[in-house]
Amino acid sequence: EAAGLGASWKRKSSPGKDPWHREFRAYREKPLMERALAALQGGKAEEALPTLEDFARERPDDLNVLSFLAWGRFLVGDEQGAWEAIHQGLEVDPDSILILRVEARIQESSGDPSAAIETLAHILRIEPNDTQALRKAGRLEREAGNGERAAELWLRFLELDGSDPEIWRASGEVLLDLERWEDAEEVFRGARRHRVNDASIRAGLARALAAQERWDEAESVLLEGGGPDAPSRPLLESIRAHESP
Repeated sequence: EAAGLGASWKRKSSPGKDPWHREFRAYREKPLMERALAALQGGKAEEALPTLEDFARERPDDLNVLSFLAWGRFLVGDEQGAWEAIHQGLEVDPDSILILRVEARIQESSGDPSAAIETLAHILRIEPNDTQALRKAGRLEREAGNGERAAELWLRFLELDGSDPEIWRASGEVLLDLERWEDAEEVFRGARRHRVNDASIRAGLARALAAQERWDEAESVLLEGGGPDAPSRPLLESIRAHESP
C-alpha cells in the first residue's frame, strides 16, 4: 500500500502511536481532494460531492472544504444543502471571505443580484482591496443601473491592478454613459499607458474627446493603427462633420 501511495517503506518510530497512520492519511487525502476539486471545476459536481461530504464530516470547521461543498451542492440542485454549508462556515467565521465569496456567487446564480451586492460589500468592508470583489460588484452595480457606484468600484480596482483590459474598457464606457467626459478621457488614456489600446479603447477616447469638442484630437486617435474598425467609422464621420473647415 505504501508503494502504491508513493510513500516510503521505512517505518518511523513514534512512541505510543501507530507511526504509519498519519503519514498514510496525508498521502490518501491529497489525491482524493485534488480529484474532487478537478471534478467540481470540470462541471462534474456529482462526482466531487461524496469526497467533499466525507471531508466536511471529518473537518466540520474547515472553511475551504465548506466553501467547495456549498458550491457543489448548489450545482447539483441542492440549494438548501448549499445554504446549510454556507451557514456552517459563517458560524465558524462570520467574516470568512472564502465563504462570503461563495455566498455571493450562489446569490447571483439564484437570481438575487441585490443580495450578492450586499455580500460583496461585506467582503469589501473586511478587505477593501479585494480585486475579485471589486470587479464583480462593479459589474452587478452596472447591470442594476447604478453607474456611479460601478465607476467608483472599478476605478478602485484599476488603482490596484492596471493589467485587466476589460475593466479599463468597462470603466471608460460607464463614465461615458454618465457624461463624465474628462474622467472617461483619463481612464482611456490610462488604458493606453498600460498598453491596452485596441479599437474599442481608441473609440472610447475619441468619444470622450469629441464630447469636449476636441475634434482634431478625436480624429487623430481614431486614425491610429490603420484607421477605425467598422463599428467606429460612423463616429469618425460624425467627428469630421463637426470639425472646422
